[in-house]
Amino acid sequence: MSFLTILYLLIIKPLELMFEVIFSISERLVSHPGYAIIILSLSVNFLVLPLYKRADAMQVEERDKENALAAGIEHLKKTFSGDERFMMLQTYYRQNDYSPTHVLKGSVSLFLQIPFFMAAYRLLSSLEVLQGVSFGPIRDLGAPDCMFTVFGFGVNVLPILMTMISIISAVIYTKGMPAKAKVQLFVMAAFFLVFLYNSPSGLAFYWLLNNVFSMVKNIFYKLKRPGYTLAVMSAIAGILIILSSLFKFQYMSRTVNLCILGTALILPLVVYKFKDKLPEIKLKEKEKGNTASFVLGGIFAAVLTGLLIPSSVLKASPEEFVDELLFHNPNTYLFYSAFIAAGAFVVWFGFFYILASSPAKRIMSLLIWVVDGVFIMDYMVFGKGLGQINNLLVFDDEVSYDAKIKLINLLCIAVLAAVMVFVFVKLKKIPGVVLLAGIIALAGMSVSNMRYVTEKYNGLTYLRESSDIASLRLSTEGKNVIVIMLDRGLGCVFPYFMNEDPDLARQFDGFTYYPNTISFGCHTKFGATSLEGGYEYTPYALNQRDTESLVDKTNEALKVMPVLFLNNGYDVTVCDPPMANYRWTPDLSIYDDYPEIRTFNTAGKFNDLDISFVEQTEVNRQRNFFCYSIFKVAPVMAQETLYNKGLYNRMERSTDQKSEEDVTLGQTRYDIYTSVGVDSAFLNSYTVLTHLNYITEINESSQDTFLFLENSTPHAPQFLQEPEYIPQEDVDNEAYEIMNQGRYTVDGRELNMAGNNEYMTYQVNMASYIQLGRWFDYLRANGVWDNTRIIIVADHGDSRQFFPESNMTDDIGFNTCFVNPILLMKDFDSNDPWVTDEQFMTNADVPTMATSGVIDNPVNPFTGNPINNDAKFDEPMMVYYGHDWRNDDGDTLTYEYAPWFTIDPGPVFELDRWSFVGYE
Repeated sequence: MSFLTILYLLIIKPLELMFEVIFSISERLVSHPGYAIIILSLSVNFLVLPLYKRADAMQVEERDKENALAAGIEHLKKTFSGDERFMMLQTYYRQNDYSPTHVLKGSVSLFLQIPFFMAAYRLLSSLEVLQGVSFGPIRDLGAPDCMFTVFGFGVNVLPILMTMISIISAVIYTKGMPAKAKVQLFVMAAFFLVFLYNSPSGLAFYWLLNNVFSMVKNIFYKLKRPGYTLAVMSAIAGILIILSSLFKFQYMSRTVNLCILGTALILPLVVYKFKDKLPEIKLKEKEKGNTASFVLGGIFAAVLTGLLIPSSVLKASPEEFVDELLFHNPNTYLFYSAFIAAGAFVVWFGFFYILASSPAKRIMSLLIWVVDGVFIMDYMVFGKGLGQINNLLVFDDEVSYDAKIKLINLLCIAVLAAVMVFVFVKLKKIPGVVLLAGIIALAGMSVSNMRYVTEKYNGLTYLRESSDIASLRLSTEGKNVIVIMLDRGLGCVFPYFMNEDPDLARQFDGFTYYPNTISFGCHTKFGATSLEGGYEYTPYALNQRDTESLVDKTNEALKVMPVLFLNNGYDVTVCDPPMANYRWTPDLSIYDDYPEIRTFNTAGKFNDLDISFVEQTEVNRQRNFFCYSIFKVAPVMAQETLYNKGLYNRMERSTDQKSEEDVTLGQTRYDIYTSVGVDSAFLNSYTVLTHLNYITEINESSQDTFLFLENSTPHAPQFLQEPEYIPQEDVDNEAYEIMNQGRYTVDGRELNMAGNNEYMTYQVNMASYIQLGRWFDYLRANGVWDNTRIIIVADHGDSRQFFPESNMTDDIGFNTCFVNPILLMKDFDSNDPWVTDEQFMTNADVPTMATSGVIDNPVNPFTGNPINNDAKFDEPMMVYYGHDWRNDDGDTLTYEYAPWFTIDPGPVFELDRWSFVGYE
């Protein structure tokens, strides 16, 4: 990271993010980018008004000081020369508490404009939402305005108008000032005219509004009673705003509305009337700001939001933040979040503090102390249980809170703020000590997280090695046994897919569907081992082997079927073995002792997206980590707005190279029908299924083959375009959904399509079967269908409550859909239409199903125990309902303390068959 990058992150990036958030929220509120630019300009100008006011005061103080000393300086210059003149001038400056460097104070206002201009330029010069949008006389906010032409040349009016207003403002402001002050402002006006003349009109319009605001501000300075005038104007503005919004408050009584109007009118006037007494009420002017507390408070907020929260996310799953194309330590993202946080809470807060008056400094010290307390409380107490989060810091579920939680949070904030104000006022030494201790604690936890992430990263060296493109070997004369694991493939919805698409149902001819199937856990690390190795590898059975690590037991389960089939003469291929070596990206080295087993990682290998997509991912992560931290520490009532459906108020930027085929990274869902963008996690898995025909190698031989393939398409929920169920940039399913709601009812049983999550889950599952169906047709056409056994199974189901009866009414929230995985099997020479078998099954039956009739008396090659499903009838089916899905416990011997359930064999959605056993 270069020095210039650091400066950018410290000074420009916090402003750019602030601009982007204000613009994004405003654009959603007013539904037009032109009005959003107006709101952005007003918001920023009022926010920095105290800065400019103080900077202007400093300029006046400096000018008055120069004028007072001018005569003396001129006398000394005439009287003395050489070193004697220099010594006398230095003495004169010292006696009058002045330094020539103080002249920089007169340029503070100018210097302030530079970072704000750079932030605005970076945002508004390339916003996609401005492209082609008209606003009043402006034909295109994304291009120069070119309002009229002269002799064939377009004339951009906005920059010219902006410059005229800037000059008028400068004339008003510099009245009575020396010529150099006027020249400085005129030069700046000329500079902006040249620099912005051919800029997008949205940017020129923004700077025009800033100049209008500056002119109005300078006029106010010249008024005899500017405060009173501002108060009256504020009252009028308040009345207009309330009147324009009255339709939103029709449920209120007329009395309440009159009270609101009265407050809008009276409050600004009351504040102005008693403004001189307010400092005496709040604090005494002679009290100095507690600089130490303020600085420590800013550092505390920066460490919390820039290091601790982002590093905690990385620690939860470091591997998810490592891209093979841009291989680097995930801790790199912390440099960005840390510097942005330091820029926001130390540099810019500090700048406000330096320019503040003594009473204001005291208030700012108090505010940062209270803010830090609210940040910690919101992060530690609220905003829990939001679901799984992906590597772009987007939750699987939508973020929403009910009114009760919001009210509780506000009450807690009020109580905490009152306590912290009391401590600050009465126990003046406590805040500094607490903040310092807090900084040390937060930094220590952050360093610990970073060390853990680095250790995990150092163990990912296998990802640097090039991986061959998979080839799936099948033979035309031998027996082919295929096990396809669809991660999070939900069992109960399969009949609805077949009902919706008759062609798909035909492609699944020969399959038997087992609806009454359970898994033994609701996450991959609990539910996949039994699928891979049988009943010896259920969570309960693995916990009995409490002298071996979970990673060793998991690796053993992954090798059971491949090694068993290898030992029986099969050509074995394994793709993406889940949790291999307890890694999210499988570590294929667990098969090194069996060089005959062909192993591949397929996820992401068939993406048509190039390195630019990965680089876009990098940029978004660098931004999102800090935004995620602010989201986590904000009051609950603001979190939904800050999260903004996972965009964190990011505005898309336009590029000259963008084409119709390009997609936006990450998906934004607007309602149950429409979305924009595509998630990379979905594409990484989905494109493997779309390429199955191309990577299948069919040999005309009698060689038996075994294939294990894991695919996570159902585990990456997003909206797809119906009825094809394909990913695309803009999805709009409204017409199809309205016309085809009946497809959600089969045999009188209706799916509970409650919201986005249910629709997305349905669609990604459907997409998986559509692509598998096309592959099955390919196998039929190439003569490897009748001699092939195919088992489709999942490690677990999904938490979506498609059926009301799926959720047990207990404190644990047990959901049978979560442990209802898909289980399908097509046997050799099976071609009849697909059928349903109601017998009780588990995903631990897969090894028995795979070996049945092709391996006599199969035996686990690692334990020597026979492979069968006797345990299903002889032992209680112990289902583990833990939810720590992370992979940081591989060295432990047993799964964590969590609830256990048992089920009596039979229909899995009959809740009376389930029994809570207890916690172990």
